[in-house]
Amino acid sequence: MLKLIEKSKINGINILDMKDGDVGVIISWCVDSWDYEGRIVQRYGAHLVTLGSRFGGGSDNFFTEKTSRNSMNRVRLLTPGETLIVE
Repeated sequence: MLKLIEKSKINGINILDMKDGDVGVIISWCVDSWDYEGRIVQRYGAHLVTLGSRFGGGSDNFFTEKTSRNSMNRVRLLTPGETLIVE
């Protein structure tokens, strides 16, 4: 699993506003009962990929399923110079 060394208090953006290739840290997760807060994710086309997790740790077609619950999730995009660690 990947983790961000410094956690910022920035409010972030709606996860559906991520552009292809964007990498961010989930700061608010309202889908299902999974605890995804703090996970590093990347948008890859229509898919949301959880970086550093085992196979199947992402969500296929996440960005094409425009449900109200998806729109409640927030992510803070990572900026150059931020450090990730592998656990």
